[in-house]
Amino acid sequence: MTPKQMTPKQTGPRQARALQTRQRLLASGRLAFARLGHDGVNLARDILEPADVSVGSFYHQFEDKTDLLLAVLRDAADDRRVAVLGLGADAEGMGPEEGISAGFVRFFDSLDTEEHAWLVQLRVRVRADADGRVYGIIRNGRERWVSELTDLLGQWSKADQDTRRNVAIDLLAFATGLATYYLDLPPDVRAKQRPELLKSAQSFATHGAVGVLAQATPTQR
Repeated sequence: MTPKQMTPKQTGPRQARALQTRQRLLASGRLAFARLGHDGVNLARDILEPADVSVGSFYHQFEDKTDLLLAVLRDAADDRRVAVLGLGADAEGMGPEEGISAGFVRFFDSLDTEEHAWLVQLRVRVRADADGRVYGIIRNGRERWVSELTDLLGQWSKADQDTRRNVAIDLLAFATGLATYYLDLPPDVRAKQRPELLKSAQSFATHGAVGVLAQATPTQR
């Protein structure tokens, strides 16, 4: 029984302990899946021992290792998307070039501060086709990225929605490849290469995206 399934009589210290256990498992899982991927993780060695959680307590929270991975993926996706796309009110005063450039600054900041959240997503891509639940989470998460980025581009451009969506897909694919390359670098090399990588990524993304948006049919407003 998970904390969300507890009855009112089960709230209080018991629920607090269950929530703490869940958070330890999520933190341990994020590190383990980021480092080893789904298939490389041993539940007892890589999840339970670092989290200091018993087998019984684990199965009160999650059905299996894959169920834990799904929870980690959901949390990681939300954290990354908010970190990169959460420009807030600042987005309203930007044009597409300025907005995309600002998004890539936030993207690199997220890669540095949320490294394991990104690595979980990247490490389980090979696993996606082997388990329908995992593929569903990845597919739905990707669609949320595309949808929110399409809307964000709509604040900066009058291009039609189909064009903005295609640009969003291209930007997401480019960022995914960039994240894979960047996070494979040793930390010291990352720090040295970041300024130039950021500058070239901004130039590549903005010139391509702005050119496509500018040539598109304006959306009727």
